[in-house]
Amino acid sequence: MKRSIVLALLTTILFGACSQQNPAPGRRVIYTLPASYIGTFYIIIVPQKMENKAFRKHDIPPSGVLIVKKPLNEGWDNEGIIEFFYRNNGETEEITGRVGRAVKDTPESRADPEVKIFGTSVGEYEGIHADCIILFRSYYIGTNADAYDSVNFFDIDDYIKDNSIDCSGMEPGTLRKQHLATQEKREREF
Repeated sequence: MKRSIVLALLTTILFGACSQQNPAPGRRVIYTLPASYIGTFYIIIVPQKMENKAFRKHDIPPSGVLIVKKPLNEGWDNEGIIEFFYRNNGETEEITGRVGRAVKDTPESRADPEVKIFGTSVGEYEGIHADCIILFRSYYIGTNADAYDSVNFFDIDDYIKDNSIDCSGMEPGTLRKQHLATQEKREREF
């Protein structure tokens, strides 16, 4: 099953790369990851009334999930020019490798040592673990072999299930309420 998830992630890379073809003019966003972080990482977007800045810098925590407040009027699926870095003892190293389409799983591609950012996908999470609809961007960082072997691959649902998300400013969801109502009904029937 993990392999099919990774293949689905790699397939969305092609579509995600297209969204970066026309970045928002004048905007620049920098994401810095912990040294040697390999795996999936997510940026959860919380719409807020705030100033629309042309430059933003964010540190991805070791959990691999960053919650970012963004202006309500800003397109959440078009951030502009996005740069990625590793941080290590106060120093940063740019991650310049990008994969905009699925890489064939061959011995040659597995042997490639370059750490890359694999595409981006945008999504909405509405599930039984949150009271709201959560907007997010997902990425994968690692070598081709890391991606095909699902190193540190996790789904946004796994994070939300184990971590409380403040739904202030987000659109209310209905699936959690329906799930809780169904559970309560079952408990009353027993």
